[in-house]
Amino acid sequence: MSNAKVPHVPASEAVIGEPTTIGERIVLAEDGGAAGRAAVRWVTERLGRRPADVRVIGTVARADDAAAVADSWKTVDRATDVLHTVAPNASVAADVVVGDPEESLRAEAEAADLLVIGLSETDVGEHDSLPVRLAGRATCVVVIVPADWAPAHGGTVVGVSIDTASDAALEFAANHARREGAPLHLVHAWNLPATGELPFPEDRTDESIPDVQRHALEAFAAGVRTADLEVTSAARQGSPAEVLWSAAGEADLLVVGRRTRRPLARLLLGSVSRALAEDPPCPIAVVPQPRTPLQVVKNDRRDSGL
Repeated sequence: MSNAKVPHVPASEAVIGEPTTIGERIVLAEDGGAAGRAAVRWVTERLGRRPADVRVIGTVARADDAAAVADSWKTVDRATDVLHTVAPNASVAADVVVGDPEESLRAEAEAADLLVIGLSETDVGEHDSLPVRLAGRATCVVVIVPADWAPAHGGTVVGVSIDTASDAALEFAANHARREGAPLHLVHAWNLPATGELPFPEDRTDESIPDVQRHALEAFAAGVRTADLEVTSAARQGSPAEVLWSAAGEADLLVVGRRTRRPLARLLLGSVSRALAEDPPCPIAVVPQPRTPLQVVKNDRRDSGL
């Protein structure tokens, strides 16, 4: 039966403390490989001393595969031990779920803020890998962590455009940068013809395209800049995926938005987000578009040229 829980008699307790929801709610996919361990490292970095509610999830295809079930429980138990050691204030629980991995993890993450999953070396560049499918369909933010990732502490990079998916990504990126005490770098890529770019302000039609794009991007930066958050921005000509990949080379997190597309309101990745999720230069957070557009830019767009 899909999404059924597997009973467990662990060597150590699978649930550490009481699994109450405190602070951020994180679902961590752990498969026992290098990618799973990278995802665990990313979550431990994020937790620090901040309260959080973490659920470590292993998946198996069949409940009657005793060896697979036992191995999965060992894996999630090890992850809970690591998390509890690094972040004793976090509430950490573990489960092994039977069924299709994508369906199981999507169901587990329905009430979560973050779903964190590693990307194995064999999945790099794969169009239909499990992390990429989850990034395109999960209802929460999905963080994909490359298997060879190590903390860089290079700040947060966010791809910015004019749509509400970008607003959601910008809000998430700003909050992440603040909690990490790191700078936030806004990046906008443009090409000719300038289709789907940041809009041209009516009173700047005599300016070059780079200047127009830069002024519009600076208005976004002003909307999130605060005393405790250093914000920089850059508008660069080129392919959006290539521009963002290059900009995030030394970043601790790359943040991109995901639009909701019809028919049937199916959630899909756009070409830029998909290309970056398939081969991320660093951990990448794919942020779904909210049902209600966010008001991230504080300035009135009619006055700021947006």
